[in-house]
Amino acid sequence: MSKDNGQIVAYGIAGFPTYRAVSAADQFDTPVGTRFFGLGGGGEISYSFIKQRAQALIGIIQTRFVHFFNRHWSPILPCDARIQPGNITDLVLLLQYRKKKNVFEVGYNPTFFTNQAVLLSTQTLKTDTFVRNSVYANYVHLFERLPLIGMPGGFGAGINLGRSDRFDTNIFACWLNMTVLV
Repeated sequence: MSKDNGQIVAYGIAGFPTYRAVSAADQFDTPVGTRFFGLGGGGEISYSFIKQRAQALIGIIQTRFVHFFNRHWSPILPCDARIQPGNITDLVLLLQYRKKKNVFEVGYNPTFFTNQAVLLSTQTLKTDTFVRNSVYANYVHLFERLPLIGMPGGFGAGINLGRSDRFDTNIFACWLNMTVLV
């Protein structure tokens, strides 16, 4: 791998809940990723297959691991019980193609949910490891000067489709984004 065409990055992650209170209505919502403290890390390896001013093609592999810390989940669980939200491990495989000022990105993202349980005083109820598979596409148009801001950046849109057989869930998400380079 050429030093000019490749890159390796490592990073740390810390998550702090902005809202910690639990109500009876939360029993119908997903607890994963909400109301928990989390700590983890990740990394990225990228390689430029084409690296020219007019166009570029980059392959990227990203991974991250996040551990969420146990906590009480009353009034849904008994007062002496704790919920063990477990861990989330992501792997993202993506290709990014740039043609002049247009950037197209497609990717595949399996997310592994592990070590989740309810810790009761009499027993531990564990769930099996399960995977949510997602694919996504994103488009961004780059500007040397964004309208009204006057700084370089881009406007874009994307779509994500996800599926988990474990809970027979389908996920659809779409977004608009603006990036400003400072």
